[in-house]
Amino acid sequence: MKLLIGLMSVLLVAACSNRAVYENVQHNQHQLCDREPPGAQRECREQSSQSYSDYERERQQLLQ
Repeated sequence: MKLLIGLMSVLLVAACSNRAVYENVQHNQHQLCDREPPGAQRECREQSSQSYSDYERERQQLLQ
């Protein structure tokens, strides 16, 4: 039972970490978009605005 709880804890922490890394990279990309000329900022942000859940769903499909 302790092993199961430990394993679930590790998986939960890993999932949270993956989400945090994804969101941090996305935030950094948005900051880079802010440096683009006004006409290019919107397109830049659209290219980097995929939600984590959409990203994870696509990633899981590719891994199958």
